[in-house]
Formats: sequence, structure tokens, C-alpha cells
Amino acid sequence: MSDPLSGDPGRHAPERPQVAAADTRVTASAVSQQLRLLEEETRTRLLERTGRSVRLTAAGRQLAEDTENVLTALEQARNRLRTGTGKPAGPLHFACFPSALVPLAARSAMPWRMSTGI
Repeated sequence: MSDPLSGDPGRHAPERPQVAAADTRVTASAVSQQLRLLEEETRTRLLERTGRSVRLTAAGRQLAEDTENVLTALEQARNRLRTGTGKPAGPLHFACFPSALVPLAARSAMPWRMSTGI
């Protein structure tokens, strides 16, 4: 899976596939194809195509803004994780079949027990 923070055509230049392509190291054609597929999937026109130029529709502008908000939230979450203490901050709950519980719990708890001194 690619890193959403390192390359996203919508984040760089939604109205200029060539710039988005250069920023993300894919071809302008690939960017255009992905945008066309997104339009088909959402049944929403995102771009106004006139000759060789494109402009975002109102829906395209909204999607670009929403995408930027999501990517900003991901970046903030990543930064919080990097600056965290790495210590447990709350309860951990998990579920499994009873037959797997004993060996799974024993293996999972050992590093935690060693780090907390319990």
C-alpha cells in the first residue's frame, strides 16, 4: 500500500494532471485515468474537460478540499504517534476463539509484562 502522505494527485494539483503526475512520479495519463475512474465510481463529474485543459467542477473542488482535510488529519495523527511516549495509554481489548486464547494471550502478554514490571 502506498503512503498517502507522500504522493496524492488530489493534494498537489487537482486541475493539472501533468503537475500531479510529476509530483507523484506517475504519468499524466495515469492521473487522468484515475480521476475518470473516480468520476465513474461516484457518478459525479469532478472535471470540466475542454480540449486539452481541465477545470474542477464544484464537486471536484469540494472533493479536493475534503481530501486535503483527510490528509492533514493523517499527517497530524502520524506526528502525534512520533512524539508519543510509546507507553500504554489505555485498556487493550481483543477477542478470539477460546481455543486460541491461552497461547495467544500468553505470547502477547509477555512483552507487556516485562515492560511494565507486572
